[in-house]
Amino acid sequence: SERQATAVEAEIMATRNLGVLRAEVFSRLDDLDSRVAALEEPWYTDGGAAADDGQAVIVDDGVAGSGGDCDTWAPEPFKDVEAEVEASPLTDVDASPGRCEEQSAGEALPPEAEVEDPPPPLLAPLPSSVSVPPKRSLSRRAGSRILHKVSVSLQYDTLTTTSRSSAKYHFKESVWDVSILTGYAEMGAWVNMLLALSLFLNIAIQVSLCTIVATELSVDPYDEGFVQELRAWRQNVSASIAQRVCDQDYTLSTDTIQFRTYDEARAFTSPGLIPVLETGPALAGVVIFMWTLSVTEVLRAAWDFLMAVRQLHRHKASSSFTICHFDNDAFAIDGVTRWRIYWGFFVGTLQLSIGLCLLFSGAFWLAYTKSIPDLLANAVALSYVMQVDELLYQVVVPRKVKALVANLEPVDMNKSTRMRIMDGIPKKALCTVFFAFAFFGSMVGSSVLPHAGRMRDLRDSICPP
Repeated sequence: SERQATAVEAEIMATRNLGVLRAEVFSRLDDLDSRVAALEEPWYTDGGAAADDGQAVIVDDGVAGSGGDCDTWAPEPFKDVEAEVEASPLTDVDASPGRCEEQSAGEALPPEAEVEDPPPPLLAPLPSSVSVPPKRSLSRRAGSRILHKVSVSLQYDTLTTTSRSSAKYHFKESVWDVSILTGYAEMGAWVNMLLALSLFLNIAIQVSLCTIVATELSVDPYDEGFVQELRAWRQNVSASIAQRVCDQDYTLSTDTIQFRTYDEARAFTSPGLIPVLETGPALAGVVIFMWTLSVTEVLRAAWDFLMAVRQLHRHKASSSFTICHFDNDAFAIDGVTRWRIYWGFFVGTLQLSIGLCLLFSGAFWLAYTKSIPDLLANAVALSYVMQVDELLYQVVVPRKVKALVANLEPVDMNKSTRMRIMDGIPKKALCTVFFAFAFFGSMVGSSVLPHAGRMRDLRDSICPP
């Protein structure tokens, strides 16, 4: 697709720029090394010979005399003085930090042979146990750090560019999205009739199911009055019948309502894998959270469709609805009329309204389900309700329209430059997570926990602990 091709092209350009920058950095580092090498002078000498690599060298000259061996170092400007001192007879050695001063037996050196203290070295002598790394390793290491920072920066820029280039709305294989093409004369009368039929069936099915769930199923079947009636039954029934109900005696021919109610309440409030969590409320919470995520995806798709219609209105407004055909078998919407824009807003708003209705009514239905098997079955049934539009698209929509939608160019959703200051913030993902957790928390607090409390009251009313 075009989005994948754009992402690959951006990655290739970023990789190419990184390679050019890497070569430039290493070239600059080599030039810097050559200049440093020209300015460097050897710090230490070994017997008057200059060190050839410009590094500190620890020398060990054997000096005859009563003092034994003397570890000496001498800066290169004092080589001649040291050679002149070595020419005199040595009787004693006194090693100092900056030189090896030698004296004759019983007499001092002539005044002209005395050597002034050399200036302190730029660097202190290194111990013999310390290995000096090559002089280019530091610059190479610094260059590697620079390249790492540049690479990270380029990768971030590539991700930002790719995210901006991928901010396009691709028309989905859904009756809702394909409705924007309804009435296009170039597709023919029969194709437009099938598109209108698929949209009508989708709206009728989803609105009917939403109405039934909202009015008939999203109500708690066990209210406070039912709990009071069970307590009155417990007081009036014989002890033997009540005991048979509590023992789950399947040979019981009477009081079947109390028998079934106690069985459902006991299973719903039984401890799960975690003792502090009951099976029914825990499963209801998980199913409601999954249902919330499923409907949130549909709501995001409806909102994106509305934003795409808005972009078409801003950039493709025209007196006629036009679809262009390119050489690579791609299509693009080039002109949209005002009435078709109104139609797109109506369809997107209707999809958003049905999604919200199914979200609330379906969540209440799941929260008030009284048995574990029914809870799982209801969750599966609700998931099929949200897939009616895609099923009708695959069955009713002609193949010609499917090919057009598959090759239709996406709608550019890029915002203006003043809105790109928030490019680094995943606004849509954060809003989705906040909405999902807020809705889930409100449902648990307002429906799941009160329903679990009533199920415990039912269990204790029939068979007190």
